[in-house]
Amino acid sequence: MLELKLEGDQELLKALDQLEKSIENELEAALMVAAQPIMNQVKSDAPYLTGTYRRSITTETTEKRKDRAVVTIGTNVPYAARLEYGYSDTDALGRRYNQPPNPHWRPAIESQKRNAREEFAAAIRDVLRAQGVR
Repeated sequence: MLELKLEGDQELLKALDQLEKSIENELEAALMVAAQPIMNQVKSDAPYLTGTYRRSITTETTEKRKDRAVVTIGTNVPYAARLEYGYSDTDALGRRYNQPPNPHWRPAIESQKRNAREEFAAAIRDVLRAQGVR
């Protein structure tokens, strides 16, 4: 008969609980760090006239729960989609546009996906190290 006894299990459970809380608290921050390479690339590739559009590109937490966080990169300018996809039509004010597409969101996401993952992993590793986990 094999008998297994785990000593110090309360300490282990306490340490695991503490680790879970630390990761919960740092998840949003880790996602913000991970979003930076993508946001920076979008801003770098975005068309520039006055700088208003580039300044409008930001990150924000759009959902935060105990087990989940969502960080969104976006803009609030109404002409963002026209810049990305182009526009050839008359707008609601009667202005005629024949604007070619200038893709900068999708290429930025594709080119920075790996960097974003690495930044996220590094941020989580820092949390684990701070808790004494190797």
